[in-house]
Amino acid sequence: MKKRIIASGLIGFVLTFSIGMIIRHHQNPALKLARELEGKKGVAAAMALADLGRRAEPAVPALIKALHSNDEALRLNAALALGKIGRPAVQPLLPLLGSPDTQLRYYALAALGWIGPDAKSALPAVNWLLGHSNPEVRGKALHTLTLIADDPQEAIGPLIRSLGDSDRDVHSVAYEGLLKLGPPAVPTLAAALDTKNQLAPSTMRQLLNEIDPNGQIRRSLTQSPEIPSR
Repeated sequence: MKKRIIASGLIGFVLTFSIGMIIRHHQNPALKLARELEGKKGVAAAMALADLGRRAEPAVPALIKALHSNDEALRLNAALALGKIGRPAVQPLLPLLGSPDTQLRYYALAALGWIGPDAKSALPAVNWLLGHSNPEVRGKALHTLTLIADDPQEAIGPLIRSLGDSDRDVHSVAYEGLLKLGPPAVPTLAAALDTKNQLAPSTMRQLLNEIDPNGQIRRSLTQSPEIPSR
């Protein structure tokens, strides 16, 4: 009798577990779509995974593999899907930043940028790429930095230094990034302009005049705080 009860219990457990797995698989088609990434429907599968957002997390390994593809449309949509998945995709993306494949690095940076501040742990690796010999990598890294830094001060310094970049596109990314940050960038910009080692003084003045046209923010920096009367 005991053996029958135990056997019945085991059968019930197995059936419950199996049904649960089937239901979970049915509710989340990410694994099925992940298998389709390598076929003719790869781009459509990547787009569908992007629509799933965080629910597509089980497909992260397959999406990382898709970033190595020669199909640019697949790479782009795989990067977008990883961006929609968010934080779970950050760690798998980090090793790609050290790849000798410039395009692979580009799409990894794009994915991190789409993730946004949840990818803040990638800041050290992204900062390292700002010194890369390839201006395309520097520019994309700089743009990604502005998207994943949740504190403007983390981006202002690298952006100001990049104003002196020899590449026009990198210079433009730096300029637009500082312009978008706006008033928080004024104190550091003003301080950098006052040093003897400024790389792009005319550009800094132009930026300051655009962000702070009346000089109100700059004047507030030089004014002594009022001492309250007793």
